[in-house]
Amino acid sequence: MRAVYIKTGIIAALICVQTASALTAWTMLNNFRGDGGIPRGIKISGVPAGGLTKLQAEKLFEETFGGEFKDTLIIQAAGQSVHIRPEAVDARLDYAYAIKQALDLKEQATGLTGALRELALLAGLYDIPLTLQFNHDKMTGQLAELKNLVDKAPRGATLTGDENGRILVPEQTGQYIDVPATLDKLRTIRPPLPDTIQAVVVRKEAPVKTGDLEPLRNILGECVTELNPNQVNRTANIALAVNALHDTLVKPGAVFSFNDQVGERSAENGFKNAPVIDGTRTVQGLGGGVCQVSTTLYNALLAANLDIVERQPHTRPVGYVSPGLDATVADGQIDLRFRNDRSFPILINGTLEDGNLRVRLWGVKSDNEPRIDIEANIQTVNPKTLIHQEPSLPRGSQVVQNPGKRGYVALVYKVAKGSYGETRQLITRDYYQPESKVILAGTGGSTPDK
Repeated sequence: MRAVYIKTGIIAALICVQTASALTAWTMLNNFRGDGGIPRGIKISGVPAGGLTKLQAEKLFEETFGGEFKDTLIIQAAGQSVHIRPEAVDARLDYAYAIKQALDLKEQATGLTGALRELALLAGLYDIPLTLQFNHDKMTGQLAELKNLVDKAPRGATLTGDENGRILVPEQTGQYIDVPATLDKLRTIRPPLPDTIQAVVVRKEAPVKTGDLEPLRNILGECVTELNPNQVNRTANIALAVNALHDTLVKPGAVFSFNDQVGERSAENGFKNAPVIDGTRTVQGLGGGVCQVSTTLYNALLAANLDIVERQPHTRPVGYVSPGLDATVADGQIDLRFRNDRSFPILINGTLEDGNLRVRLWGVKSDNEPRIDIEANIQTVNPKTLIHQEPSLPRGSQVVQNPGKRGYVALVYKVAKGSYGETRQLITRDYYQPESKVILAGTGGSTPDK
């Protein structure tokens, strides 16, 4: 039995050697018959090219495919189209590259790879595709025109009105032309060229959908603060922050960050210089006024009885809410954050209307939802009086350099009233330092006139 296996192996080896030898001989003959041109058995985009020289092949393909380009290339997407003249983007079928690939097959290949290649040539299975070539930058510029017609940002579903009359506007799916993918697709097109070419369009889902908002039928909390229309830059900053906040959906268990949602308060993002509180001073700073938005949101959160994760007061009282009810924010330093500890999403609505800033929180109230009242107990802290001697003033005279400002201690309580009765909880204790009154007392040589 062993002798039979050995004999069979020897026969198989002899067959392989003979086949390889025959193919090698055929290759040499084929290349010779090609007369220095393309090896026989090769096609380019279905057209037999074996035996042709480079110049003959170029002439043949120009005659065969020269009419492929009509007056324009038509690229379509989402019912829109652009008509592109081939010369405007240097479009062409790349004969030279295909012919080079064919001529490269004249190079000898050995072993099994060479044998398989020669079998493919014998069977006429080598068909090298012509590819569409174009100027990348010019074609990108043409596609930009189509993008202007097709691209649209997704728009989330919106919820307005009140509990007596909700207005629910469905979402709009976004779309955009994927230019790199479209360019790659164009490069794969082979003759015969289609009458129209479809660009690659990517759909982009809306961040908030109708199904997310349908269950939200209750206003959990709301706050309105008054704007100062005379402070133009400040109002513009508030509008930017409100737009970033508006229609934000916070999923159950998620932690919302005011800074993350509104983004950096920079000139690049459209924010302007307006008054901001810096310690005990009021100075000009980018994004001045944004704290009124965070404060208004904070008060709506308190009314909604939500879990406040992070909040800090200003160093001085503000004019639009009582001490103890403000919430300052600063890029990368101080944030306002809350956790949605309910079982349904919460939608944040922010609007500017009739000279007011309104923040409203939509959600789902439970059957035993308590009524929440927020009470602020304010204690006044009188400023100290500092007297500084001033030799440039006449002896006995006094000048008030700084009238000073009162400080406050604010105790804020959350009062919950329900079927179980009433509970009262201290939630914050804030201290606003008074600003000392400063008097300059003259110590000069002369006395003031009486």
